[in-house]
Amino acid sequence: MSSLPVGPAMFSVLSYTADFSSARVVHHYDPVVLLHHSAPSFSAAASSYNYTSVSSVTDVPQCILPTPQPVGGNLLAMIAATMEKMNADHGLPALQVVKFDGSPENYLMFRERFRQMVESKALDEPTKMARLLQFLDGPALLAVQTYESVPGGLAKALQVLQDHFGQPFKIVRACVDTLVKGPVIAPQDKKGLQRYADRAQVMYDTLEATNCLGKMNTDNLEKMILRLPKWAQAKFREHLKKLEHEGRIMPTFKDVVNFLNNRANVANHPFFSSSSTETKPPDSKRPHAND
Repeated sequence: MSSLPVGPAMFSVLSYTADFSSARVVHHYDPVVLLHHSAPSFSAAASSYNYTSVSSVTDVPQCILPTPQPVGGNLLAMIAATMEKMNADHGLPALQVVKFDGSPENYLMFRERFRQMVESKALDEPTKMARLLQFLDGPALLAVQTYESVPGGLAKALQVLQDHFGQPFKIVRACVDTLVKGPVIAPQDKKGLQRYADRAQVMYDTLEATNCLGKMNTDNLEKMILRLPKWAQAKFREHLKKLEHEGRIMPTFKDVVNFLNNRANVANHPFFSSSSTETKPPDSKRPHAND
């Protein structure tokens, strides 16, 4: 019969460390020292477990990741809008500038276009002056191109353009002449009628901006109508009768412009082809089948 060994015995007993903060169980071994006891005592000691409750995980190395912070919706919207604008600008072709050649009737349009596209931008004066020259052509360009190298040349150039081409009486006279002077529109020239109607609308807006609509008096309105083909003049007579029934004695510039726009829209209706409105005289010399 064998006897127990002399001296204390060392055993490693599996121990569980429960970490309830992160729902983990850590396995490790704790040494257990056995004294000289009988076999039953030894079995009871060896079969015991060491349960250690740990409130922290300082004894176990861990890698703690930073919690991602939410990004504000406004910031994301700003980034998206900026990227969209960059992509849109990248895909646009170079801007084609409508040049001002010195015609007084076009001065106000040129001046407003230059103000919006150049003057209102954060550009230095030399750049704005260079842009101004790109907006000009003909007599207008010749009048101010030498101001590019002059200090304060931009303001001086703009003043010269106003003095030469932007005086109100010059604008009014040019608008009236544009409408009352010129050849008579051909009977089948519906594109020419559309251009004349568009021009009349622009001149009306220009004179309205300068408070000079009264310059288009009855004589000038009559000259405008006389530039129309005969069939359009007959239609305007019918329009005059309609105005009389409404209690109006004389037409205004606005009445004439509205009439031109209406007749141009009818003549250029897309339902009809370009050849369907043309009337060709019959060929009397064509031989008949019975001849």
